[in-house]
Amino acid sequence: MDNVENKKRSSNTAANIITWILPSAVIIAVMLFMNVIPDLFSAGSFVFALGLGLIISRIIFVIRSRRSLSEKIWRLILWVFLLVFMGFIFLLMPKTTHECTTDDAQSKFESVVSEKYPGVYDLPLNLGSPSSVEYHTYTSFAVIFESRSYTLLCSYDESSFYDETAVLESEYATRSEPFESVGDYVFFLVTTGDEDLPFFKKSAYLIINNKDHEIGFMFFDDIDLDVADDRTDFLNSYCGWEYIR
Repeated sequence: MDNVENKKRSSNTAANIITWILPSAVIIAVMLFMNVIPDLFSAGSFVFALGLGLIISRIIFVIRSRRSLSEKIWRLILWVFLLVFMGFIFLLMPKTTHECTTDDAQSKFESVVSEKYPGVYDLPLNLGSPSSVEYHTYTSFAVIFESRSYTLLCSYDESSFYDETAVLESEYATRSEPFESVGDYVFFLVTTGDEDLPFFKKSAYLIINNKDHEIGFMFFDDIDLDVADDRTDFLNSYCGWEYIR
């Protein structure tokens, strides 16, 4: 009799542990697969997924409990309300993705530029002889608002770098002063031909790094963004530069 009782308790304990762990584990796995959590230690998204899983676990426990129907109903209403509230918070959370590739980088960048931003850069780009070329895409999404940036970064040896910067100065119209500097990278705002839009809605840049002999091209698009008072924060947070370099 005692053995049967012990087995029953062990079975209940195992079921309870699975009920606590499984919903959170499934949610975290799905968010990782969908790249909502960039990595397992992305604290905000991880904590949210864990909290959501625990609420679902509590709902399962309420359904399985031996409480009266009326008690189950009001407890379910409470936990479902919390679940809906957490879902609303999730919609408001900005979700970011950053991808980088060196495979066919120039043609991928030029393909996007020609479609979304025709006329900004002279295509095909004359990159000279770079030692490496990277193509970065960055997206930040919250509810219905989306920021996107597309960046091509080229590394050169010293002589090729200065030859290429001389070519760029003659090809592109830039403002006399740099738009902003982030570390060793200097951003120049390129004349877009769409001057009615402020830079924080739609803009294109040349990026120069004299120290590491790098040249970059970036364009940004977020027609819903209303203000960007801090240009460094704009480049890092909205254009995703903090992920790129």
